[in-house]
Formats: sequence, structure tokens, C-alpha cells
Amino acid sequence: DPTLQEDLLLTVNSWGFLGGIQPSLKVDVLAGGIKVATWDYHLAKNGFLDRTARIPTSLIGSGGKLDISFRFANPSSPLEMGISADERTLGIGVSSLKLDMAPQL
Repeated sequence: DPTLQEDLLLTVNSWGFLGGIQPSLKVDVLAGGIKVATWDYHLAKNGFLDRTARIPTSLIGSGGKLDISFRFANPSSPLEMGISADERTLGIGVSSLKLDMAPQL
């Protein structure tokens, strides 16, 4: 299976939930529970942008299983920002997510 022999490239088109009290946000990208990237979102350059993370083949489980998760540093809620009564803490909005074979290093 070629997906087990080459690193993968995760590309996520996303934006950060930012404003007022939350001008920036750091997001750790984890594959198989291991941090593979940290993405920085900033109010001055917020919008749907492609962000990438290289995932080593060593983190791909048996049968090609791959668990991807995101860990947010200090996410805010719309209530905390004074936008609405919504109490949910929000991190990023995702437009698309794709996995491709990573280019050779």
C-alpha cells in the first residue's frame, strides 16, 4: 500500500475564531497523538487560508488508520467576546481538509 510508504501532507483550508479579546490563536495539529505542526492564526491576517502539516509514515497505524486532532490554546466563546449568548468555545472554522502524498524532502 503506497500510503504506508510515503509521508502524507495534510492541507486544511480554515480560519480562526478571533476578535476583540482573542486577537490570535495557536493550534497544535496532532497525528496519532503526536504533534506534527503548530498553526498560528492572527486577526490581522485572518480568513480562509490553506495550512499544512507533514505527517510521517511512522504515525500511520495498521491498516492505514490515521487519527488527526487539533488542540487549541485558549479558545474563546462568542459570549466571552460579547458577540452573542453562545457559550461554546470555538477554535477554527474548516472549509476543506485533504490528505495527499507529501513531496520528497
